Amino acid sequence: MLQSYLDIWSTILKVCDDHRDNIDSKILKKVQDISIKRNAEDYLKCMKPITVALDKVQSDTCKISDAVEVWKELSHDMEASQSLNVARKVQHCFGQALTDVHYLANTIDPCYMGKSLSSAETDAALEFCSQN
Repeated sequence: MLQSYLDIWSTILKVCDDHRDNIDSKILKKVQDISIKRNAEDYLKCMKPITVALDKVQSDTCKISDAVEVWKELSHDMEASQSLNVARKVQHCFGQALTDVHYLANTIDPCYMGKSLSSAETDAALEFCSQN
């Protein structure tokens, strides 16, 4: 929806400009307010990686080990491109979503073999395995 708005924003602006006399002034002001468009662009930039990650995790073929990779990628992308506040929130969710079992699944998957895990995450997975 947001992407659609941004895609046709210039058309909406032109229509409002062409039919200025027939459009409510409040609507016209909102359409012409560039800060609303900029906020939409910023919000989309922030949310796009999250929606892509959700699509991957919700696919029928996503395994637990795949979900770990998706979370790691999302966390890395957010740290690189977003504000510190957003990155902290993603990291907090990351900590809630992934457990030692998830790290273990990623470690034993031949596609990943725990390559993207930190040493602490790998140690946690192996510790979990040895205890159970």
